[in-house]
Amino acid sequence: NEFIIDVLPKKLNEALTEACLIIENDAELDVNFELNGNIPIFTIVDNNLVKSFDAIINNPKFNINILNEFGEPLLQSLLYEYRANPTDACKKMIISVLNSKNYNFNAQNINLDTAINVAVERANTTWVVAELVKNPNLDINTPNDINLTPFENAISNKNEAAMKMLGARPDLKIREHETNEVAHNKGVKYEQYIKPSESVFTTTVVNASANPTEISAEEYAKMFSACFSKSN
Repeated sequence: NEFIIDVLPKKLNEALTEACLIIENDAELDVNFELNGNIPIFTIVDNNLVKSFDAIINNPKFNINILNEFGEPLLQSLLYEYRANPTDACKKMIISVLNSKNYNFNAQNINLDTAINVAVERANTTWVVAELVKNPNLDINTPNDINLTPFENAISNKNEAAMKMLGARPDLKIREHETNEVAHNKGVKYEQYIKPSESVFTTTVVNASANPTEISAEEYAKMFSACFSKSN
């Protein structure tokens, strides 16, 4: 019993630490290999092994944009794991990816969801939305395979915090028909979450039957609010 309680955990930790040093510093080690559908980084995610995770993503040969057997990019895979089991270990791994300079945050999974489209769906991943919207290269308007953009997905899931974060981005696109239909069906008045217009702040309103036009976010919010009130 003493061995199991005191000695074994210490020995395992020492072995893991040594293995992590080898993984991180051995430039010749193939950390992207696949064996029977198992990829090291995703096996590590499944087992919440933070030290090993950091060691692999810091290896110079690691492909940060690798996909798992279901076609999930690393960040989406982590987000689904965190939604189901929000451990500190999983959160640390998500933060490691968010801090990566080489990760493609616009990568889509098999359902065409980008990471932010996944993150807006649950309240417990809204903190990830807050980090992602800081990235000026993040495309916040890409629709998924059921034709929902991140903003529309946030409306659909009534994630007010995510709506506000996306509404503060000057590149937010409001699709005249699709966005308003989702909002109407969910009973959500989203205009309150769009940042008031400034001299350089416009929201693109996309009309399927005409060329995209640009008006101030504030003006469009008032237009939608008026239409919403009439329909109710």
